[in-house]
Amino acid sequence: MELIMEVPAKSTLAISYDFDKSLLLYREYPPDANHGFDVEPAVISVFDKDSEKVYEFRTTSLLLTLPTPDFSMPYNVIIMTCTVLSMVFGTIFNLLIKKVVTEEEFEEIAANTKLAKLKRGIKSTIQQLKGQKQANIQTQTKQ
Repeated sequence: MELIMEVPAKSTLAISYDFDKSLLLYREYPPDANHGFDVEPAVISVFDKDSEKVYEFRTTSLLLTLPTPDFSMPYNVIIMTCTVLSMVFGTIFNLLIKKVVTEEEFEEIAANTKLAKLKRGIKSTIQQLKGQKQANIQTQTKQ
């Protein structure tokens, strides 16, 4: 936008620019939409009629914040959908693969595992050693 106007000497000029905040299309937002949009600084050129010199002034840039939609919404929908699907898949997989066993069958199977046999062997060895130790103590007290 360019304005050309003649301003008398020793006068004040105020220029304002109205804008309407509106939502942009999805692809029109910059990568960091929450940061806002940079409005370029204005360049004011003053022409001196007597000496034909040009003086230029630059204003500061402006950060314009527009209303931004919640861009995390698609991410939230994907995460929620994947969570529900994984829970459904896990449940169906367990129902199809795992064998249903009663408590009595489980206790019988658990008693016959290699680990259970090893535990029983260690316990019996410890009890035998304790029995031998007590027998040694009793024989020593009798003597």
